[in-house]
Amino acid sequence: MVATLLKRRHHIMQIRENHRSMLQKKFDRLLVIGFISGKDLGYKKNQMHVICRCDCGEVCFPRAYGVLTGDTKSCGCYQKDVARATFTRHGMNSSRVYKIWHGMTTRANGKGQYYERYGKRGIGICDEWRNFIAFHQWAIKNGYDDTLSIDRIDNNKGYHPKNCRWVTIYQQNQNKEGTIKLTHNGKTMCLSEWSRELGIPRNTLHYRIFHMRLPTTEAFKRTLHCKDN
Repeated sequence: MVATLLKRRHHIMQIRENHRSMLQKKFDRLLVIGFISGKDLGYKKNQMHVICRCDCGEVCFPRAYGVLTGDTKSCGCYQKDVARATFTRHGMNSSRVYKIWHGMTTRANGKGQYYERYGKRGIGICDEWRNFIAFHQWAIKNGYDDTLSIDRIDNNKGYHPKNCRWVTIYQQNQNKEGTIKLTHNGKTMCLSEWSRELGIPRNTLHYRIFHMRLPTTEAFKRTLHCKDN
């Protein structure tokens, strides 16, 4: 028992010697004022911890290694301040455009329920738009208003300025995966749009193209020589 305690004491003193230069020095928001072992704090591992006084007034006991490397900057108040600044510095965290940005970044992270549709397909977000202010500036310059939604022009590509636009909900629905698009006389539209432009029922166009196998030059005629079934 005594040998175990002596061995433990020797180990602690050796670590203290290696970290002696930290004493009374400031690391980000933490001032090192002492040392304590992990076991003395109730941890299983006997790693070296430092006793620190944070700028906010709290006393904490982080690992010495984390303080030295800069991974630990405070008692925890630093992370809270960063999070608070992120949500309040622009004063727009309750705005619709911010909610669109937040939803976009969540989808682009491709985790959880979004993995199959986004992460697995490599649908990401450009580095520039990970900053809300940069995204907001692009949005205003490119016609954003509260009636529009963000839309990816190419559904197989991610969120970046050259692949995104502001559209109505109707236009966005036309750009979803699985929407049938047809090109005729150099113009590409979905089947529903062709239906409205030509004045031909969508079901009729669908039947002519996918059942009768007619080319668009024939399918888009208001009347056919043969009778539609």
